[in-house]
Amino acid sequence: MFADDLGRDFYGKIRGQRVLVIVNYDVDAICACKILQALFKTDYISYTLVTVDFSNELKTLFDEHHADEKYVIFINCGGTLDVVEEIEPEEDITFFILDSHRPIDVCNIYNDNQVVLLSKLENPEEVPEFCDIFRDDDSEEDDNDSSEECRGGYSDEENESSESKRRRMCEEAITKRRERKTWEEKRDKLMFEYSQYGYYGKSSALILFELAWKLAKDNFDVLWYAILGLSEQYLMNKITETTYVTECGDLQNHVSRLTHDITSRNEGENLPVHIELEKEYPFNE
Repeated sequence: MFADDLGRDFYGKIRGQRVLVIVNYDVDAICACKILQALFKTDYISYTLVTVDFSNELKTLFDEHHADEKYVIFINCGGTLDVVEEIEPEEDITFFILDSHRPIDVCNIYNDNQVVLLSKLENPEEVPEFCDIFRDDDSEEDDNDSSEECRGGYSDEENESSESKRRRMCEEAITKRRERKTWEEKRDKLMFEYSQYGYYGKSSALILFELAWKLAKDNFDVLWYAILGLSEQYLMNKITETTYVTECGDLQNHVSRLTHDITSRNEGENLPVHIELEKEYPFNE
């Protein structure tokens, strides 16, 4: 499920707890981790930090480094696979996933018990409806039971009503199988359309900077990490120029705000830190 309020649904839950943090090796993930570490330092949150290269290493890393932590944070990893099925954790463990990779696995989206997604979807309407991709196992068992009844023979002593009942159950079994096949074909089509293309969502460093800002724990250091995370996405062609320009506008506002705050506190003195945004024109060779 998605967190509605990161301060309440994420940070409020881990405050005062020991957590396990699993981080991908990309620049955005590292910058996001640095922001998270800065938040942990202000609230004295203890943590274990490990890095991961490939998604198939998640279970091994979890088994090796998990002790008694009830909360596990994934940064730019874990979102594109069914993390509960992959890791098989105990039922009292909660996974917080901050992953810019898309598409997010539907099992993570619809898991209301152990998975909390910290980033929002850019196009939530593209996610298949729950009833279109998940089906109650009982319905399959009913189909099998009906098929067994349909194949079952009757003795000569059985009356006509029993034979009529058998024919009716056969018809019901055939109808259920047809309905299930139609449902499976629709599900496969929806899942193919949802997962056929890989792309990137909002910078994880930017999301955690916004959390730090809302918690009144932001400063030039964490702002700089957010700028680096966003810049990496743009330079590696993970996001469009339109998205980059829009996010830069928001960051420019934060630069102005923090600069004003520092200027007010250090009136007449040189600023200890200063950030400027300049336009750069890339030229292809």
